[in-house]
Amino acid sequence: LELSRKGFTVRQLLQFFTCKCIARKRMTTEEVVRDIIIPETAKGQTCYMDSDFMKERGGRQVAKKLVSHAWKSPFMNTVVNILLDATGLDTEELTRKLSTDGIWRQLDATKALVQLSNDVLDQTYWLCIFAVNEHKSICGDCWDCKPKTEAEFAAPTCTFATENVTAP
Repeated sequence: LELSRKGFTVRQLLQFFTCKCIARKRMTTEEVVRDIIIPETAKGQTCYMDSDFMKERGGRQVAKKLVSHAWKSPFMNTVVNILLDATGLDTEELTRKLSTDGIWRQLDATKALVQLSNDVLDQTYWLCIFAVNEHKSICGDCWDCKPKTEAEFAAPTCTFATENVTAP
């Protein structure tokens, strides 16, 4: 029940996607967690829904649907799949309406924020990378390091492991 209260709206997701320049950087989900979520929540050691960024945009929401992701896939794929669900449009319709190039190399999230109805923008979803405290669930596990200090957690890439690994 506690985790279901760590959802986000489509509006919050699109604002995150736009403000963090995810499309321009063509980031994978893994890179979003490593380069944005973990550093921005390092000080408070919280989930991203409790970050200043999300709090400024309405904070936690009660999620209606759960979304899965793939670590190595472009994060934009997850965003597009959420938009397909929220709008009820098929891929061709959504592509015509919201892609910048007509073939989904680029999502125009700013256009989506303007063109989509409040009913769509206010729909809520749950995604583990926003709802789970990545400092407890991933740090020291998936990236072969065991950061301990705020500075180590906030590093854009993990330097702790390379500085502290000794050859056998």
